[in-house]
Amino acid sequence: RERIEHAGYFALENDLQAIQATEEVSYTDMEGNRVDLISFKGKPLVINSWATWIPFSKDELKLLEDARAKYGDAITILAINRKEDIPRIKSFTSLFNISGDVIILADAVDNFYTVIQGYATPETVFYNSDGTILMHKRGVLTESELHSAIETLISSS
Repeated sequence: RERIEHAGYFALENDLQAIQATEEVSYTDMEGNRVDLISFKGKPLVINSWATWIPFSKDELKLLEDARAKYGDAITILAINRKEDIPRIKSFTSLFNISGDVIILADAVDNFYTVIQGYATPETVFYNSDGTILMHKRGVLTESELHSAIETLISSS
């Protein structure tokens, strides 16, 4: 896959179709329901890959919640957990008062992180409304980076 790097971001040649759930791979919400990522195609989408054992995850989840509150329905934000079970995820998010404005998903086999060729958790991928990747941020996301990327997504939709 071709990578184009600019200012710490990577544009990858894959899209929502490349990270779909299969019989072997499934994304689930906190009630255990299967979620197909392609169902979020149609408006700008931010997907963050995180884990409870990453020190930056708490702050980044709060940052994502604040962005969701600011931009409302103009953007969908998902936080896909890396290989942890739902009780652990729920315990972590309740401990830090993560409210639920960001859609939290579990990825039992770490498919999302694998497909995006992750290596610097947390990682955040910004998708255009057609499901193609606009940007891929590796590592910790700053507030200004997040807002700039979201505004770019919204203006290009």
